Amino acid sequence: MLRFYVHRMWTFSRNPALIIATSVLLIGHIGLYINCAINGFEHGTWQRLEGPGYNRSVLFTVALSIAIDSIIASTMIYYLYRRHSSLKTMQGIVNWLILYFVNTGVVLVALSVTTLIFYLKAPGDMVYAGLILIYARFLANALFGSLNARQHLRTKRHELVTFGGVSMNHETAL
Repeated sequence: MLRFYVHRMWTFSRNPALIIATSVLLIGHIGLYINCAINGFEHGTWQRLEGPGYNRSVLFTVALSIAIDSIIASTMIYYLYRRHSSLKTMQGIVNWLILYFVNTGVVLVALSVTTLIFYLKAPGDMVYAGLILIYARFLANALFGSLNARQHLRTKRHELVTFGGVSMNHETAL
């Protein structure tokens, strides 16, 4: 899923250094997730799983989640803002996409930070594992939301209006 966003970053930025750095972080992130899963299968119980190796894997995994989500959201917002058009309909579409990336980026980073806080405060509780599952579900929903939003904005292009920098379609405008 994050590969889709990295591809979008490439489409907008054409900056190989940014894409390589994000891809390396993403590959490290996936590797750490796999490491955590393998440790879970090898040890079987939570009491035997606790240890410095597993703790570092979880900490680095969540920290990479924060970094990757921040990079993707800020990069997309930056390049979308740079591509503002003088056409009113295109400004509305770009504003909606910027709003989408701000919202999803903030939620994903907040969820990752919350996961990190729960893990650091109470690593023996499995609350952080539940938050990781919620993160995965939200990431999938964000991807599908992005695809649906893009399609919706393409079909509603002529109905977008802008009020005070926030765009909306005629149906929601008062």
